[in-house]
Amino acid sequence: MDAVDALAVPYLGEAGWNQLRDAWRTENCVLVAKVARQALQSPARLHDAAGKLAAQVWTWLGRPWVEQMMVREVVKRLPILGEAQVRPVARAVQLAGMRLCHAHDSDLTRCPCFVDLVEHEGERRPKQLLEAAPKGWSGLSRLR
Repeated sequence: MDAVDALAVPYLGEAGWNQLRDAWRTENCVLVAKVARQALQSPARLHDAAGKLAAQVWTWLGRPWVEQMMVREVVKRLPILGEAQVRPVARAVQLAGMRLCHAHDSDLTRCPCFVDLVEHEGERRPKQLLEAAPKGWSGLSRLR
């Protein structure tokens, strides 16, 4: 299990993470990249984006539309962390997107999370993010 798997499994469970990884398509990452970017640029807009992402994950897992709507509304109403906590979570979302894309296509230049990271933060940022991942949340929280 790599560092990204180690970050995701406690939240999704190993079976949930494996199911998401198996169902993943690179085009799914467009929304994931957008949510991560919104969180990094404007934590205040995170409620709506987090709700949409949660509902989309439910879709990818093949859950009924009623559950998707309920999950979206519940997640939209959850308290959002302070900026100090939002940044590492957004970084973990970017990492998860890259990990899931890489599981299906070894060319990361086609991964929306990777492309977004390079476009907005430069070519060195993906390497820094991948180096921080094995350190867990403390490593991700040190990235600005």
